Amino acid sequence: MFVERSKIVACYLAALLIVYIISPSVSHAGSRSCRIDDLQSCRHCVQLNSTLAGKDPNIGEYYRGALWSGLYASYVLNCQSIGRDLLERGANANAGGDYGLFSVTLTQKWPHNRKEINLQWLRLIRTHGLSAKWTSPFSKQNSIEIVNSGVIVPDYRDIWEELRKGGSDE
Repeated sequence: MFVERSKIVACYLAALLIVYIISPSVSHAGSRSCRIDDLQSCRHCVQLNSTLAGKDPNIGEYYRGALWSGLYASYVLNCQSIGRDLLERGANANAGGDYGLFSVTLTQKWPHNRKEINLQWLRLIRTHGLSAKWTSPFSKQNSIEIVNSGVIVPDYRDIWEELRKGGSDE
């Protein structure tokens, strides 16, 4: 029985080695480098911080319905100190996330599924001009129009109501 298990383990390890040698892109998919033109590839705050250091705080790419700005990547990874730094360096508090609208993004459960994290980000970003009335250059709509049309249904209605009624109107 020990010999059979050893053969199974050896076969499994050999198969893993073959996959590693033949398709390195598959074996390294989880460790892609974090690049300024592919911020969704960033996996942790240290990596994101070094990628964004010295770069335009508003740099980003609109990809599959979301603006992957440095601020949005910071939000996805919950790197609040990086987000604060980007905002202090002039990042647009409104630009990022679903449809390029940060205020819509903050009302959704994904990626944290923890309302308190969204509230922390709301407090951070609100002081830098966050507005549900800001129009995204990508969707050509503001958050109020997106929500009223039913395209996005806020997961956190209370956050949405706070954004819709209050905050900055810049």
